[in-house]
Amino acid sequence: MKPHYFLLPAVLLFTSNLSAKEEPTEKATQEFAEDTVILTVDDTPITVHDVREVFTGRYGRQFERMQPAERKLVEPQVQQLIITDLISRILLVNAATEAGFDVTEEEITANLDKLQEFAKKQELLSDDASFEDFVAESGVSVERLRAQIADEMKIQKLLDQELSAIPEPTEEDLRKIYDENPEKFKQDQSVEASHILISTHDSEEAEDLKKKKALAEKIYKQLEESDGEDFQDLVKEHSDCPSKAQGGSLGEVPKGKMPPEFETVAFSQKTGTIGAPIKTQFGYHIIRTDAKHDPRNLKFEEVKDVIAVWLKDQEKEKHRSAYLKKLQNDAKIVRMVEKPAAEEQSQ
Repeated sequence: MKPHYFLLPAVLLFTSNLSAKEEPTEKATQEFAEDTVILTVDDTPITVHDVREVFTGRYGRQFERMQPAERKLVEPQVQQLIITDLISRILLVNAATEAGFDVTEEEITANLDKLQEFAKKQELLSDDASFEDFVAESGVSVERLRAQIADEMKIQKLLDQELSAIPEPTEEDLRKIYDENPEKFKQDQSVEASHILISTHDSEEAEDLKKKKALAEKIYKQLEESDGEDFQDLVKEHSDCPSKAQGGSLGEVPKGKMPPEFETVAFSQKTGTIGAPIKTQFGYHIIRTDAKHDPRNLKFEEVKDVIAVWLKDQEKEKHRSAYLKKLQNDAKIVRMVEKPAAEEQSQ
């Protein structure tokens, strides 16, 4: 039986146009409780809670910044996207379970540890903060997160098997893409730069901004005195940018991808030079220009590995979509919530 796709009643849209953190109306709560089953996928239920959980984690903060009229306009599309994703997830998890794929508690814990380490590295989680509280901000518990990780790992094992037979692209395939798309293999003028950022995103008072500027100037004076030798030490000590993990390096950045104030300094100063502090919307930057690159046509040998990855990914996505479509065609997907009478009559 082919899946039946549909848009849910408007009142189900996260309890009628409310953001994730706002409380639903009493009427909405009575009609559509958290455990209300929206549809079943091969007898596996998708509830209002399931949809709300994904919404909170994926779109909650974004929706909080929207005006009510804007939220009302995009909510139906967002809701449909979430439901479609949940259907796909259930189909893949069920298929993985049926195929005998499983994960151990040790595998789940290892992935959870990686997530926690990533959050710390990106300075999303401070050393004295609770990981449980950090996870809870996304609307889930650690136990629920472990279950989600287990599902994702089972799905990945299933897909790895299903996609393992895809052959590597040939040299001829790679050359054909390169020859037919010369405009895609041009490198614009670019610069390799490192910086120390003194962030001002939480500084609204003039006195606070003055202190941030003074700190940037103090750091620059230290760099002048050491002839830039302690740049990385000062990055580690003072920079508010995640690039501090790479010694302040932003890598190679094409022209036009940085704030104008930053770009002017990075491109105009000589290689190896550290410029005086400049301000952008992010804060005060002390910029070191590490290298400059003129625009040029990239050689086939430089890009063939990138082309190979792109072609392989395209082929994987094609096979994944075909596999998921087969699962959908074979599935029994039943809608459990009826549309309002007024909506039925309008169709």
